[in-house]
Amino acid sequence: MSAQHPNVPLDEDTIDDLLYSARTGDKDALEADLTSLASKNNTTLSHLLSKAIDETTGNSVLHYACANGHQG
Repeated sequence: MSAQHPNVPLDEDTIDDLLYSARTGDKDALEADLTSLASKNNTTLSHLLSKAIDETTGNSVLHYACANGHQG
């Protein structure tokens, strides 16, 4: 079954957790959180990544990972 890409509501705490894992290079925590959210919301990891954006700065999970020199 393919994901439906619902309007997944990511609250501020969830986004902060994802951004923190990206900033610190904690790939295992980031992957676990994204996988759990994707399963719970019937969506894809890439869809969630596109929604995990800091409201104040506009920075994303990918921005923080790259800016801190983390490679996957």
